[in-house]
Amino acid sequence: MMIFYTIVLSIILFVVSVETVLVTLNLIGLFRAKGVPFVPLSSRAIAEVINASRFDVGDRIVDLGCGDGRVLFAFEKAGAANLIGYEINHWPYLLGRFKKWWKKSSVELRCENFFNVDIEKADIVVCYLLSKTLQELKKKFDKELKPGSRVVSFGFEIKDWRMPEIIKTGRERNLKGDVFVYKI
Repeated sequence: MMIFYTIVLSIILFVVSVETVLVTLNLIGLFRAKGVPFVPLSSRAIAEVINASRFDVGDRIVDLGCGDGRVLFAFEKAGAANLIGYEINHWPYLLGRFKKWWKKSSVELRCENFFNVDIEKADIVVCYLLSKTLQELKKKFDKELKPGSRVVSFGFEIKDWRMPEIIKTGRERNLKGDVFVYKI
């Protein structure tokens, strides 16, 4: 009977330890991401983003705050080949690396602060970020993105910037946001 209790206690301690590590990684990620949480998009929302982007196979697609890479993996499945994502939160980044390995994907995932990376070669920039963060990115977009490139933002408009094409999705498909497409 003592062996049984020892095994049960060991399993409980293991689960608590793993959970503690995951919570710690998430808290560190929230701090590093300036309070922007990892909130994954649904498959329907991802489909709307892909349709709104009107990508060509050769386009370089950059996802700022890519989380676990699900948007990029969906773009890859739709035929895109030049895909890179930046995520500063360790937990979704590691989950994305596992998914990349599992899917044998060619998507490039980097654990970096997207404010510090060069996006000048991007044809399409995809983001699902809070309004405050998008406001901070306006100067970066103006400075680094070339004419003809597009910024596709799900759920949040970039206030006082360019006139977006607004693709209404919220009411028709029970999604929680529209897609805003900005042309540079």
